Amino acid sequence: MNERIIQFVWDYYGDPAAKTAEHHSIHLREFAQERKLKKQQSGYQKINENHFIAYLLLVESEAVELKDILKPHRAFIHKPA
Repeated sequence: MNERIIQFVWDYYGDPAAKTAEHHSIHLREFAQERKLKKQQSGYQKINENHFIAYLLLVESEAVELKDILKPHRAFIHKPA
């Protein structure tokens, strides 16, 4: 059985939000590579003019282990579009 994919999300607001989210996503990608995570997908996304997010997708077993280390603002089950 396939594990569920969990999306960790960090929210950024205001003028520096885009650059901050982009920068954070770089660190998330590096973290995923160093830890050799099973799913290594990270990035950033514009929600609106003043709200950007950085995100990391993980398999559920790794998400449980890493949530206290990474301290995401939010997390939810990822459902691909």
